[in-house]
Amino acid sequence: MSESARSLVQWTSEQDSFLATNRFSEVEARDDLFPGITHPEYLARRRELKKEDHPDYIDVRNRPPVSRRLPSITVPELFSEADGAELWTAVMEFQKSHQKQYANEILTDVEIKVDTDHPFGVVFMSDWHIGGIGTDHESLLRDIDLINNCDQLVAYVGGDPIDNFIPEKLAHAARDSQVVNPGFQWKMFRHAIELIQPSLLAVGRGNHDGWTQRNAGIEGISQALKGIPVLHTGEDTYIDLTVGEINYVIYRKHRPIGNSRIHRTAGAKTSYQTGKRLFDVGVTEHHHEAAINAEIRHGEYRWFITTGSYKVEDAHAREWGFMHGGVGTPVVIFYPKRKKMVTYLTIEDAIEHLER
Repeated sequence: MSESARSLVQWTSEQDSFLATNRFSEVEARDDLFPGITHPEYLARRRELKKEDHPDYIDVRNRPPVSRRLPSITVPELFSEADGAELWTAVMEFQKSHQKQYANEILTDVEIKVDTDHPFGVVFMSDWHIGGIGTDHESLLRDIDLINNCDQLVAYVGGDPIDNFIPEKLAHAARDSQVVNPGFQWKMFRHAIELIQPSLLAVGRGNHDGWTQRNAGIEGISQALKGIPVLHTGEDTYIDLTVGEINYVIYRKHRPIGNSRIHRTAGAKTSYQTGKRLFDVGVTEHHHEAAINAEIRHGEYRWFITTGSYKVEDAHAREWGFMHGGVGTPVVIFYPKRKKMVTYLTIEDAIEHLER
């Protein structure tokens, strides 16, 4: 921590009053009052001021309200009153009505409404791989700052947020490629979600997260984010997103079938062909190479997207003949009064569009 950052450990009443009523850009500009302040420090102190009911505290964000309608999940009685054939009937009836929603309480169908009159962007981030020696942690924190400072932008954080090489057959990869063990990686992930939470749409799951469940019987993301109000979806999810007056269907899957090393959006197109619903935007992850492709299907524009990764160097992937495309954070901008979508491969380009 720098000397200027240390000086902010003891907050003055003047600093608190200014922090309570101003956005980060205004706080950062007051170098005389906040020398060297970082965005995480700003957010952390504002959270404390809100919790303390500081008299000057106001919500300085102009982000449009986002409401989520989720399937109801009913935890069953333990069927203690049922016996024999009755127990079989009770279990099967519950299974039919709650099978997908009840398993780990991970959702596969979600409705989200954004109340806005302006174009609204969703950043599709995934494969953070926090803790990997080849992970660009600086770019990840920078992108979280960019998203938090744009009111018309939110993030969908996809799977593999930590490196987490825990299967025995991959022990050599963990030994050679991880800076810290999975326990510390989960702590860093939790902190990153706390940072991006004001701009967070949902969190998904990937194959590295699935390893934790298969090996330890623990759903890692739910445990890591316990106590934080986060919408946690599964490995694949349909989202009915209403922006203003217009409804859009998004399908997101971490590890698609039918993918191609040459045509990276082929997995999303396969999902369109074989999935249970048509969608406007299909997003796949896992392969660490960002790509965007548009086609007209069933008379409408359909966007097929693959996300990149913050793990820009991976010796294990190179061993198997894969080369990374680098950091890639595709953004889809949705219009509120007519069905129109605009896409970008970088957050900076999307913000420039939204500011115009």
